[in-house]
Amino acid sequence: MIAIMVGIGKQYYDRRVTLERRARELVELEELGVLFDHRDGVVVGLHFPHNVPKPRHFQMATEFGEIEKLSAATGGSFSDSDATKLLANPKLKELRIPGHPGVTDQSLKTIGKLNSLELLELTKTSISDQGLVELAHLSKLRLLQLTGTAITSQGMEHLRPLQSLQMLSIDHTNVDDSGLATIAELRGLGFISLSNTKVRGGGLAALAKLPKLQGLDLSGCSLVDGSGLAELKQISSLTLFDSRIPPGLLSHLQAMDNLRDVNLHGSAVDEEQLVELGNASLLKILILGKTRASEVAMRELRAKLPHARIEGEPRDP
Repeated sequence: MIAIMVGIGKQYYDRRVTLERRARELVELEELGVLFDHRDGVVVGLHFPHNVPKPRHFQMATEFGEIEKLSAATGGSFSDSDATKLLANPKLKELRIPGHPGVTDQSLKTIGKLNSLELLELTKTSISDQGLVELAHLSKLRLLQLTGTAITSQGMEHLRPLQSLQMLSIDHTNVDDSGLATIAELRGLGFISLSNTKVRGGGLAALAKLPKLQGLDLSGCSLVDGSGLAELKQISSLTLFDSRIPPGLLSHLQAMDNLRDVNLHGSAVDEEQLVELGNASLLKILILGKTRASEVAMRELRAKLPHARIEGEPRDP
């Protein structure tokens, strides 16, 4: 009986000590200016909105041992040496380190060992095509953001093993049409953002192999060939914000059977292009912004698409 009572007393003491330690940890995080997520008193996420993680932060993360989310504000000094400390958090699911030029391909050697990762944001870091090979073992990765990096279409070859990917953002990179065939092998993709890339449209038809693809962003692209769009029967949302759109390209939208939402804001479509859009009878939302078309042409478009919500302005009188 005495042994049982001692055991119960020890369990109670251990639990109290644990709760007190966790309370101190939360207070210390607040004092360090760190935002955090916690579940049942256990810290599971660290967010650094105004500063970069410092050695003490990583030490604390190691002590917690249950960090699932880590994000550092854009413009900090997170570096390769910091990345090595991430291995102390095997449960890490989300890692966001945008705008940290000190993150290079060397960092990816460490990040590639975080097998629990589901979300990885490396926007405006100093990674290259060669470093992407280190991500091959991230079998659970669902979202990958490589915007504003030095990657090219050649680097897409290293993403082939990432068959769990659902969202891929490679805006403001040197990826061109030659990389789309490789991207099309990532069969789980539901959204691809290619804004301000070298894509001109010749390779778009390859994306027809993606059965789950719902959204495609080609904002800021200087498109030349739109024939491949007609093959993308599965897409429901197409963004061409501030894109250069040649005559005839929009005529291919009528062949996109599931297309419901098109954003052409900033693309300054003209009257002939409004006629092309008028044949896309299944559209529900059409955002035009300021156009180069007359008010009469705008009224005619609305008459052709009575079931669509059209947001746009005619050219100045």
